[in-house]
Amino acid sequence: MRQAGEVGGRPVSAAVLDRLTETLTAAVMDADAGAAVRAGRLARGLQHAGFGIVDELGEEADLVALRPAAASDAPEKPAKEQPAKEQPPEDEQPEEEQPEDTADAAERAVEETSAQVDRLEERRDEVSDRLRTAEAAVDDAQDEATRLDDELARLTEERDAAHRTLDEVRAAADEARTDLAAVEQELDDAEDRAAQARRRRRAARGK
Repeated sequence: MRQAGEVGGRPVSAAVLDRLTETLTAAVMDADAGAAVRAGRLARGLQHAGFGIVDELGEEADLVALRPAAASDAPEKPAKEQPAKEQPPEDEQPEEEQPEDTADAAERAVEETSAQVDRLEERRDEVSDRLRTAEAAVDDAQDEATRLDDELARLTEERDAAHRTLDEVRAAADEARTDLAAVEQELDDAEDRAAQARRRRRAARGK
């Protein structure tokens, strides 16, 4: 007897162990179910409901009969006369092949399905790890995208402010340039007037 929660040296969950136990019970109680278990043709676990075999969802199990057809089920063929064959002595009669023990076949089925459960659980854990890694990467990328969006918004605002300042200082420079030209023109005019005044003064002194 294996300890509860372990089959074939492999740990299994209580739910899996219950399904395997129900399937083995159905295999023992019903010959077609036993044949299906031996052949590895089950897509779902089986249950013996007293009035027949159902699958683990409570639906009627679709079992393909794998037992040899009974002689009464075979179509009748015309009998042919066969020459009499000499029968070996009774002590030399070949032993009849005994059908495979249902319990042994069910035990192998338990081990095979347990191994399959182990493989699927390993794949599930692997995929779960990949999902966690991918989700963490998504979170990091989202945080970085949000940071860059905020940075872009800040830089855009600063750029717009810089353009406004540039327009203002350009306007001030144009205004100062215009004022400078006007002052230079006034200065030229004043210098001309001063020169004329000096000439008139010299002329007046020379008289």
